[in-house]
Amino acid sequence: MPPDIPNLSARLWHALLQADKAAAAPLIDDAAVFVHMGATLDKTQELDAIGSLIRLKKLDVEEQSVRLIGTTAILLNKIRLTAVVN
Repeated sequence: MPPDIPNLSARLWHALLQADKAAAAPLIDDAAVFVHMGATLDKTQELDAIGSLIRLKKLDVEEQSVRLIGTTAILLNKIRLTAVVN
C-alpha cells in the first residue's frame, strides 16, 4: 500500500475533527461521496455539515484497507466516531 494514502486519510480526518474546512477541502476530490448511516453526501454537503450540523468529537480507525486498481486507490476505513449532531 502506498504510504501516502493512509497519511492523506489521517490528515483529512484530523481536519474534519478540527472542523477545519479550509484544510479538508483540498484533500477531497470534487467527485467524492460520503456514505453515512442515513445519508449520502457530496463534497460540498459534507463540508457544509462539518461544524454546523455535526461536530466530530473523537475518531478511532478500527480497520483500514487500500485497494489499488491501476492508478486509482480505494481507501476503506471502519471507524468508531463520537459526534454531536444538531
